[in-house]
Amino acid sequence: FIVVPHERLPVQRNVTLRAPDKRMTFAVPYSGATYVGTTEVDHKESCDDLAITRPEVEYLLAAAHRAFPEAGLSQEDILSTWAGLRPLVGSKPGQNPSQVKRDYTITTRASGLAVLAGGKLTGFRAMAEEVIDRLFPATASAAPRISIFLA
Repeated sequence: FIVVPHERLPVQRNVTLRAPDKRMTFAVPYSGATYVGTTEVDHKESCDDLAITRPEVEYLLAAAHRAFPEAGLSQEDILSTWAGLRPLVGSKPGQNPSQVKRDYTITTRASGLAVLAGGKLTGFRAMAEEVIDRLFPATASAAPRISIFLA
């Protein structure tokens, strides 16, 4: 993710952006700033040195510029960046990360620990709901489901 001042990209709610390669990224307003992300590259280096790369910054700026050319965002506007890793369940060595399905798995241990691997940031609510349902099956049918539709 890159973080820019909200005044430079004043979106009022989460916005889906289409990057030049047609992948989706997001602009998310939060606490006086706007987050723009995510990217997806295969990370082969040590996790100790994880950081966003110059090509990823350029990719995100291009996505923001494509949707909001009047903002004229540049690297000088970036307040901060952050990077993270997501395990892709079922990926094979050398496979392009963009071609790996975004499925997730949930494994529960006898101790009650639930391990969730894979998935997508945009699916976090459904994944969390499934984890809770597995850990507390007696409450799964008792809790009302809430659907949120954004227009």
